[in-house]
Amino acid sequence: MRVLHIANWYPTKDSYSANFIRNHYRCAKTISDSTLVHVEVRYGAPKFQTNLHLDNEEKYILLYAPLPPSRVVEALTLLLLLFALLSFRLRGKTFDLYLFHIAYPLLAQVRLLKRILNKPMAILEHWTAYQKGFNLPEGSPGRRRIGEIFHHQIPLLTVSEALRDDIVEFCGTDSFDQYLVPNVISEDIFYPRDRGERKAVVFLTVANWSSPNKRLMLVVEAFHRLCQAGEDLQLRIAGEGEQLLDARAFLANHPETLERVTFLGNFLDPTGLAEEMANADALLHPTAFETFSLVCAESLFCETPVLASNVEPIPTFVGEMNGMLIENNVDSWEVGLREFLGCRERYRTGHLGDDVRSRFNGEAVAGIMKQTFETILERWKA
Repeated sequence: MRVLHIANWYPTKDSYSANFIRNHYRCAKTISDSTLVHVEVRYGAPKFQTNLHLDNEEKYILLYAPLPPSRVVEALTLLLLLFALLSFRLRGKTFDLYLFHIAYPLLAQVRLLKRILNKPMAILEHWTAYQKGFNLPEGSPGRRRIGEIFHHQIPLLTVSEALRDDIVEFCGTDSFDQYLVPNVISEDIFYPRDRGERKAVVFLTVANWSSPNKRLMLVVEAFHRLCQAGEDLQLRIAGEGEQLLDARAFLANHPETLERVTFLGNFLDPTGLAEEMANADALLHPTAFETFSLVCAESLFCETPVLASNVEPIPTFVGEMNGMLIENNVDSWEVGLREFLGCRERYRTGHLGDDVRSRFNGEAVAGIMKQTFETILERWKA
């Protein structure tokens, strides 16, 4: 089974962003003859980069340009994609399945690509943007163009039911085959470490704090209240974004609490993040929406309990046996943190992550992928 993975977002040597796509690709390689090409138009000084001529299995074709209108991005993306497909064809490389990681803008010209490829295609979607309708007005041309992608019976793979339901609502149809393929967590990176003896309880929170879905101030204010009550706590905040400005401004008025807060910066190295998770007494994850919530699963792989907002799909793998689900207001977060402090010993079982490890390890997800790919190919032949 030969599979070409086409990704519009992928890690580079300068960034670990979208490492979850790389994990999916490497998982797929264990059950198929897979090749990946990263096709993307990026904002920046004009520059063209490609390694299509090399024989490695992770290829890229990138175009940097001043930020153009969306229709121009769509056209440039199509040109890059056609160039990549032609390169494979000229080298005699054929594929049984074309798997597009993130549909837009790669499939903005889906009709044309279906005719050119004339082979099974599938979409593996990871993007949260469907929940907010890409911030486009209802009925706008851009929203219709993106929604049109899903009106061509292309099988859809999503990392959660919540994301699948958002896409169905966004595009207004469910007339395509639907499959769930969860994210992959690396047991070589995310595993328990010895926390050692210490007095203070250490909380960790990590996110892209530029995302409007994240709610950093909920945990900062709740943490401050507990510090005022005399609890011996530490809060470590990883990530970057505008919400850190609000947190710093708030803490500047409370220097006693600020002394217990560490800002770790843009924490994207998986090994370093795993060490932080394994050293924490709990991960705090305040959020309004998730497509999967990798950080919650990664934390549980490290045997670190998760205190997270009670939003889908987090409750599908976080509950009273391995953490707490908390409503999105400061009072509820304060109560949740207090409850955790009173019962945290119950989470030191050594089996906190058994459920997520059984569901999201590489072998388990590879089995789901294999069955999914084979089903898609069988239905295409039929």
